[in-house]
Amino acid sequence: MADILIIKLSALGDLVQADGAIRDIRNFHHDDHLTVMTTPPYRSYMERCPWVDAVLIDPRAPRYHFLEMLSLRSKLRRKFDRVYDLQQVGRTRFYYRYLFPRSWWLGDAKGCEVCLK
Repeated sequence: MADILIIKLSALGDLVQADGAIRDIRNFHHDDHLTVMTTPPYRSYMERCPWVDAVLIDPRAPRYHFLEMLSLRSKLRRKFDRVYDLQQVGRTRFYYRYLFPRSWWLGDAKGCEVCLK
Protein backbone atom coordinates (compact mmCIF):
# COMPACT_ATOMS: atom_id res chain seq x y z
CA MET A 1 0.00 0.00 0.00
CA ALA A 2 1.39 3.38 -1.04
CA ASP A 3 1.03 6.64 0.89
CA ILE A 4 -0.42 9.35 -1.35
CA LEU A 5 -0.65 13.04 -0.46
CA ILE A 6 -2.96 15.49 -2.19
CA ILE A 7 -2.31 19.17 -1.50
CA LYS A 8 -5.30 21.51 -1.72
CA LEU A 9 -5.03 24.47 0.64
CA SER A 10 -7.33 27.21 -0.57
CA ALA A 11 -10.92 28.36 -0.60
CA LEU A 12 -14.00 26.20 -0.19
CA GLY A 13 -15.04 26.69 -3.82
CA ASP A 14 -11.65 25.41 -4.97
CA LEU A 15 -12.02 22.35 -2.74
CA VAL A 16 -15.46 21.65 -4.15
CA GLN A 17 -14.09 21.95 -7.69
CA ALA A 18 -11.21 19.62 -6.77
CA ASP A 19 -13.65 16.87 -5.70
CA GLY A 20 -13.59 15.24 -9.14
CA ALA A 21 -9.79 15.23 -9.26
CA ILE A 22 -9.59 13.78 -5.75
CA ARG A 23 -12.12 11.10 -6.70
CA ASP A 24 -10.08 10.24 -9.83
CA ILE A 25 -6.89 9.99 -7.75
CA ARG A 26 -8.75 7.68 -5.35
CA ASN A 27 -9.97 5.51 -8.24
CA PHE A 28 -6.40 5.24 -9.58
CA HIS A 29 -4.98 4.52 -6.10
CA HIS A 30 -7.93 2.47 -4.83
CA ASP A 31 -5.88 0.30 -2.45
CA ASP A 32 -3.55 3.06 -1.25
CA HIS A 33 -3.76 5.43 1.72
CA LEU A 34 -4.86 8.92 0.62
CA THR A 35 -4.09 11.96 2.78
CA VAL A 36 -5.23 15.48 1.91
CA MET A 37 -3.30 18.48 3.17
CA THR A 38 -5.54 21.51 3.66
CA THR A 39 -5.95 24.49 6.00
CA PRO A 40 -7.81 24.62 9.33
CA PRO A 41 -11.10 26.10 8.02
CA TYR A 42 -11.57 23.12 5.66
CA ARG A 43 -10.62 20.29 8.00
CA SER A 44 -14.18 19.14 8.73
CA TYR A 45 -15.17 19.33 5.06
CA MET A 46 -12.25 17.14 3.99
CA GLU A 47 -12.73 14.73 6.91
CA ARG A 48 -16.20 13.98 5.49
CA CYS A 49 -14.87 13.45 1.96
CA PRO A 50 -15.46 9.79 1.04
CA TRP A 51 -12.34 9.65 -1.16
CA VAL A 52 -9.91 10.54 1.64
CA ASP A 53 -8.44 8.38 4.42
CA ALA A 54 -6.76 11.14 6.45
CA VAL A 55 -6.48 14.91 6.65
CA LEU A 56 -3.27 16.78 7.38
CA ILE A 57 -3.52 20.42 8.44
CA ASP A 58 -1.17 23.10 7.16
CA PRO A 59 -1.42 26.11 9.50
CA ARG A 60 -0.03 28.27 6.67
CA ALA A 61 2.56 29.88 8.89
CA PRO A 62 4.92 32.25 7.08
CA ARG A 63 7.91 30.40 5.66
CA TYR A 64 10.31 32.50 7.71
CA HIS A 65 8.81 30.98 10.90
CA PHE A 66 11.45 28.31 10.91
CA LEU A 67 10.15 26.44 13.97
CA GLU A 68 6.66 26.15 12.49
CA MET A 69 8.11 24.85 9.22
CA LEU A 70 10.06 22.25 11.22
CA SER A 71 6.85 21.36 13.05
CA LEU A 72 5.04 20.84 9.75
CA ARG A 73 7.94 18.78 8.46
CA SER A 74 7.82 16.60 11.57
CA LYS A 75 4.12 15.91 10.88
CA LEU A 76 5.26 14.61 7.53
CA ARG A 77 7.68 12.07 8.99
CA ARG A 78 6.56 9.26 6.77
CA LYS A 79 7.65 9.56 3.19
CA PHE A 80 4.78 9.93 0.78
CA ASP A 81 5.19 7.78 -2.31
CA ARG A 82 3.35 10.31 -4.47
CA VAL A 83 2.32 13.92 -4.00
CA TYR A 84 -0.39 15.49 -6.14
CA ASP A 85 -0.08 19.26 -5.87
CA LEU A 86 -3.54 20.53 -6.84
CA GLN A 87 -2.75 23.97 -5.41
CA GLN A 88 0.31 24.82 -7.55
CA VAL A 89 1.41 28.04 -5.87
CA GLY A 90 4.69 29.34 -4.51
CA ARG A 91 4.00 27.82 -1.10
CA THR A 92 3.63 24.30 -2.49
CA ARG A 93 6.68 24.75 -4.72
CA PHE A 94 8.56 25.60 -1.49
CA TYR A 95 7.20 22.38 0.02
CA TYR A 96 8.44 20.42 -2.99
CA ARG A 97 11.91 21.81 -2.63
CA TYR A 98 12.31 21.71 1.17
CA LEU A 99 9.73 19.40 2.73
CA PHE A 100 9.26 16.61 0.17
CA PRO A 101 12.53 16.46 -1.76
CA ARG A 102 12.41 12.68 -2.28
CA SER A 103 8.76 12.16 -3.17
CA TRP A 104 7.36 11.62 -6.66
CA TRP A 105 5.55 14.89 -7.39
CA LEU A 106 2.86 16.04 -9.82
CA GLY A 107 2.51 19.82 -9.99
CA ASP A 108 4.24 22.84 -11.41
CA ALA A 109 7.43 22.84 -9.32
CA LYS A 110 10.63 22.97 -11.33
CA GLY A 111 12.16 19.50 -11.46
CA CYS A 112 9.11 17.52 -10.39
CA GLU A 113 8.37 14.20 -12.08
CA VAL A 114 5.17 15.34 -13.80
CA CYS A 115 5.29 19.08 -14.45
CA LEU A 116 1.98 20.68 -15.40
CA LYS A 117 3.51 24.00 -16.41
